Amino acid sequence: MPLWVPYLVAGQLAFTVTMMVIPLRRQNRLLTEGRPAPGRVTGIKKGDKTLVIQYEFRLLSGAVAKGRSNARRAPAGDALLCVLYDPENPRRNALYPLSLVRLENAQKVDRRSPRTAS
Repeated sequence: MPLWVPYLVAGQLAFTVTMMVIPLRRQNRLLTEGRPAPGRVTGIKKGDKTLVIQYEFRLLSGAVAKGRSNARRAPAGDALLCVLYDPENPRRNALYPLSLVRLENAQKVDRRSPRTAS
């Protein structure tokens, strides 16, 4: 075996790990430092196995920003979306819940039936 083969394999492994960690860190940063905003669907495009949801949301300054995100299924009718965006760069945004990171101890909320006061 040539001497350069272990270096090539190590380099490929390092590259692969880096490509896997970058999206994870981006979503983690958006979850921890991002600002939530209500959004509404402006369009849905069908891809191969996912849907591309196009949406708009209002920034804290009052300006309207647009975004898009991949989803496995379409949101219900006129349902409000929860959009997380980076306050320093609102073009970095995503629909919550994110695909790779979640809040710890987050409970799933059933929005179909209203809660009754006891």
